[in-house]
Amino acid sequence: MGGTYHFTDGNSMDVGTGFIIGESQNIDESLTKVLGTSSNITAVASADAFLLGVQYQHRF
Repeated sequence: MGGTYHFTDGNSMDVGTGFIIGESQNIDESLTKVLGTSSNITAVASADAFLLGVQYQHRF
């Protein structure tokens, strides 16, 4: 979502926003570096993002 504001005929500003909703992801990893040993990682990861953009324009 965004918009433009015109200060004058030669000056304007654009502003835009956005929101990204990420899904949750289950993580289950196993690692064996040395025979007879093992390592296990279990987790849940998720991420969201808020985006904001601003641009100023000057025409001459």
